[in-house]
Amino acid sequence: MTRICCVCNKIEFHGAWVTADVQSGAGPLSHGYCPVCYDNELENIRLFLRERDRGRISPAPVVPTKDSVGACAL
Repeated sequence: MTRICCVCNKIEFHGAWVTADVQSGAGPLSHGYCPVCYDNELENIRLFLRERDRGRISPAPVVPTKDSVGACAL
């Protein structure tokens, strides 16, 4: 199974994350984060939580809409 970063679309190839053109017939893909994007996303989460805890951000209520229900199911 080929792992592909859901942010930058790099693929893991023999332990290294490389830019590659993945064709639709490349076989099964597993989405996740490459190490660089993982670190960036983790820092974004930390910043969000820090701002939220300081009261600068109030969480918006999540209200499902007809269009958003099942939108991620592929």
